[in-house]
Amino acid sequence: MKSLDVDCEKHWIGWPGVCVEQKTEKDDICCQLEKNNYHPVFLSDEQYKNYYEGYSNSTLWPLCHYFFAYTLYKKNFWKSYREVNAVFCEEISRIVEPNDWVWIQDYQLMLLPGMLREKFPNLHIGYFQHIPFPSHELFRILPERVEILNGLLGADFVAFHIHDYMRHFISATKRVLHKNFNLDEVQMNDRVTRVDALPMGINYDLYHNVIADDKVHHRQEHAVDGHGVGPLLVLGPQSPAHQGVDAHGGAGGQADHQVLGRKRQGHGCQRLLAHPGHEHAVHNVV
Repeated sequence: MKSLDVDCEKHWIGWPGVCVEQKTEKDDICCQLEKNNYHPVFLSDEQYKNYYEGYSNSTLWPLCHYFFAYTLYKKNFWKSYREVNAVFCEEISRIVEPNDWVWIQDYQLMLLPGMLREKFPNLHIGYFQHIPFPSHELFRILPERVEILNGLLGADFVAFHIHDYMRHFISATKRVLHKNFNLDEVQMNDRVTRVDALPMGINYDLYHNVIADDKVHHRQEHAVDGHGVGPLLVLGPQSPAHQGVDAHGGAGGQADHQVLGRKRQGHGCQRLLAHPGHEHAVHNVV
């Protein structure tokens, strides 16, 4: 988040990574996060299950990655997805002002641009999708395809990793909504939505210079003291890209143990460090 080097007031809105019901716990999390302009959106256990694990990761994620056979459709998934996008909209509405800039991240919030546009016609809205956008031939089987596309077109700027994903989005919009694009732009009443491909990158200077940070040296020494010298495999928290890692010994976990077993046999000692994530880390940021 610190890599966003712009000379303006910045606010980050997202799920804090934990489901809590008690007001005292929520107040404590808010107090800690809002010191850095982080604003948590709290979800119930049911919302997390149906919105995040359900529609986001059991409906959209497999479909966008062409795993159609694994795609699940349930009415309560879609209902929760709409509800949570609306909750994000309410939280942003509490902070945002007309003509502000809002940058929405990823497929968990595909309805949010349209919701914000209805409330704030003059808002500057951008959306970036961190996963593929499927071809129209696959996307058209999604029952909520019209709502999803209209939600995304609420943004002024829609971006994807590569040109193919951008082309698929334009094709789906043309065929499902019958919109006419002029190259990478489409007229939306009194405004224009532009689509582009923006390959992901990193803040090179930040990572190149981090080795000179005393805190990094301290953490490095602590890791060596605790885990010894040699290769170290670090697994991050709940990420769709790492869904094969099953901490409870499921099929994904068994496959990873087999891989790690082969690694141990071929390359000596391998150490596995599972990182569960900080309970107050902001995940889906806007």
